[in-house]
Amino acid sequence: MNVRPKNLTLAVAAGLAIGSASLDVVGSSLAVLIFTAVAVSTVAALVLAYVFGSQSVRPRLERFSDWLVANSSLVLNLSVVLLGALLVGIAVVNLV
Repeated sequence: MNVRPKNLTLAVAAGLAIGSASLDVVGSSLAVLIFTAVAVSTVAALVLAYVFGSQSVRPRLERFSDWLVANSSLVLNLSVVLLGALLVGIAVVNLV
């Protein structure tokens, strides 16, 4: 299993947000379903573009993949900082 810290942090934050919301079973289930659909769509869109896209799409996706590999620590750090800022902002709003 390939667990990435960025994805784990995002999943935990979503779980805490959904779990702490005052939702009934249907509302919580719907929130989990929407979160899962959005999370899957980010990967599925790229895979579908690669498989079914024209030949001009593949070089762009490969360049993007190379860029992500070269800048993975920057992407990870930026994602965690933005997620942390979002969680702090939500916490401050809930304190008021």
